[in-house]
Amino acid sequence: MDYAIFSGEHIGSPSLYMEVFKRIMPKIHCFGHVHEKYGIKEISNIKFINASILNKKYEIKNLPIVIEI
Repeated sequence: MDYAIFSGEHIGSPSLYMEVFKRIMPKIHCFGHVHEKYGIKEISNIKFINASILNKKYEIKNLPIVIEI
């Protein structure tokens, strides 16, 4: 969920990606810097949450995401 439409590439950290999948394996990984990819996606029992409420123009567009722990 780190694909940036403006650049046409993934802009997340490859080393963080490897830490999440290979070492940490959290139940939830929450972030919000890439505004275009708001939402929730589950991969390998890890819930990835892009909770950005802003769009790429920094306007409030998305609702807050609420999760139960």
